[in-house]
Amino acid sequence: MTELELLGPRASGQPLGTAILKAVAEDFQVDEVLDIPLSGLGEHLWLWVEKRDLNTEEAARRLAEAQACRCVRSAMPASRTARP
Repeated sequence: MTELELLGPRASGQPLGTAILKAVAEDFQVDEVLDIPLSGLGEHLWLWVEKRDLNTEEAARRLAEAQACRCVRSAMPASRTARP
């Protein structure tokens, strides 16, 4: 497949440069900001998690497994799936 077939026609002339975006894991960094205060009360556990080469659900499963508990419901800010 040619560059023209991949990128489509150009408006004018040759490209002025090239770039590689988000090529390594460090390029995908997300810092979640909580919109609620942490009171220290209730049955919640807030964790700061740094993960690599894992999706959010797998990371949560491994955390639950390490603590010998069942992951019944968790609120994961980075998760874009609907919660039950």
